[in-house]
Parts: sequence; structure tokens; C-alpha cells
Amino acid sequence: MTAPDPPTEEEPLIPLSPAVREVVALILVVLAAAHVAWPNSGIDLFFFGLIGLAVVLLFLDIESVEWLGVRARRRQIERTVAAVKDAEVPAGSAVPQALPIPDATDVARRRAPITEGADLQYSAMIVRPSGELLLPPHDPAERLLWAYERIRIELVVLAGNSGVLPRRADWSSYLPAELIAPVLSKLPPELEIGIHEVIRSRNEAIHGKSARALINPAADLALAVLTKLRSIKRSYVRIRRPNVALYADKEIRQLRPEKGVVLAQVDTEGTLLNVEAVPRLLDYAKGRFVSWEWDRNHIVDGETWYQDPVTSETLPAFSKAMAFAGREYPEEWRLDLRLPHPDAGLV
Repeated sequence: MTAPDPPTEEEPLIPLSPAVREVVALILVVLAAAHVAWPNSGIDLFFFGLIGLAVVLLFLDIESVEWLGVRARRRQIERTVAAVKDAEVPAGSAVPQALPIPDATDVARRRAPITEGADLQYSAMIVRPSGELLLPPHDPAERLLWAYERIRIELVVLAGNSGVLPRRADWSSYLPAELIAPVLSKLPPELEIGIHEVIRSRNEAIHGKSARALINPAADLALAVLTKLRSIKRSYVRIRRPNVALYADKEIRQLRPEKGVVLAQVDTEGTLLNVEAVPRLLDYAKGRFVSWEWDRNHIVDGETWYQDPVTSETLPAFSKAMAFAGREYPEEWRLDLRLPHPDAGLV
């Protein structure tokens, strides 16, 4: 759904009443006269500057004056909006790579303690979400802040699904600036420029440093960036079976001490791309969307099977695997609404 058109009429940048203008101009003229009255002053550039400013205040339309490059920046933002809308993102969709295979170094580290900040093994996966944008606020400033937060969430999901999150932290602590490089490395440069401008405009707005003439185009740019990010094709990782037992034999008699989880990878059309059973570190709930993260310090070695809790079928899991350390995305992000069916990949 498209955003409502913002008002076309802009408020004056320097709204001065005629009375205020006359008083200010009179003060400037008096200062100029006082400057001439002193013998050592004379008529110089200072004198002409005061007289010139008085003339501007009295006789020129101050409402059309834009200072500090406001007009130039507004035009630049408008050009960036057009560039972002015209930018083309890759047509293909990349799916998660196969499970990361531990090497000799990883095996040597397998007994190291597991911590929240452990070094993680990531798997590259470029992703692309779908789904309609919710109706943004009508007020331009609120619309800018609204779109900024959703751009931040979009970058977090893109980085999380791709396995390129720069650090392991609370979801609310990630900033767009730190996610641009890993997410947009293969995307149009216009989109990166647009995100940087949105960040700058948002920061100026919340600190009261943004000119009112820039709010509307900045809000338009934020919506254009958000729409383009949503057009990037992607796959999602979901919890298909949150807790499965892992066995060291096909006859499922030798129970392994590690706990298992079954992951499903689905695209934005709801197509099931892959199903993997892996050892896990965390507890999960069925259907939750998770990031693609692995712990190099926790490795399970040896042929492993599991029994599907629904079909009772015995299925191969892995021969050697790192433990899955993906984290559940917040439910309020409602990633399930981006799929054609909320249970896509779960049945």
C-alpha cells in the first residue's frame, strides 16, 4: 500500500512578521550609523554588510531564502530517491549453503567453553523478503522515523538470514550503519547511498537539527529504501521440529547426549527448499524464524540419525556438524506474514 502524498506547501524557513523585520532592520541601520560615527571606523565592508542585511530583511521575500545548502541537499535527496527506485537488485535468489563442515582447527577447539559471544561459523545466504508495506504515518517526521526502524529490522533479517551478522547481540542493539557492508556487498551502490542519507536525516530529526524543508524528501527516501530492501529475494530458516533425539545408529538404539533440531528453509513463495537435522545449543519453539548461526566450539562427530516425530521415519542427519546457534527473531516482526501461508515449511 502506498503512502499518502505529503502536503506540497512548505512553511517558510525564516518566518518573520513585518514588525519584527522593521525592528531588526532599524537596529542594523543604527549599528551601521554608530560604526560611521567613530573616526577610526569609516565606511567599510562591515558597514555595507549591515546595510545590505537590512535591505534584505525589509524588501526581499525572506520565505524563499534557504541557507546552509538546504536547497542543494533537498535536491540531492530527491535525486537519491529516484536513483533508489531505479536501482536493480539481483534477479536470482541464493539459498543457504550446506551445513558448515568442521575442519581440523574446529575439532581441536571442540572442548572450549561455549559463551554467548563465541566465534560463530556463518554460511553465506543472500535473501529477499516479500510482503506489502504497512500504511506509514501521515506526518513526514513520524514517517521518517517509522521507515528508519523498519529499514533497521530489514537489514537485521537480511544479515541474520545470510549468516553475516557482525556480532552476537540483542536484536534491538544492531544499527543500520554496521549492517550495510555485509548485507549490501553485492547490491546496487545507490541503495547504500540512500541508507546513509536516511541515517543522517533520521539523526538530524531526532536531535532537532533537521530543516523542515528536508523532512518530506527524507521520508520519501526512507520509504523508497525500505521498498527496495523488501524486493531482495531471500530464503528463511524456520524451526520445523524444535526437539528431536539424535542417534549414533540407524536402528535408533544408541542415543547421543546432544539435543537436535530440524530446520526448514523456505523461499518467499512458501516453497520448501531444504530440511536439515542438526545438533543445537538453544531451546526453540516450532515455527519460529531464526538466524543462520553456528558455534565452532561445539562439534558432534560421527554418523547420526533421527526419527521424525510425526511420520516415525528414521532419517539420516549428519556425519559431522557444528551445533546450531541461531536465534529466534522477535515475534512482533511478524515474518510469517511475508509468506503465502503462515505454516510454510512446517508440514
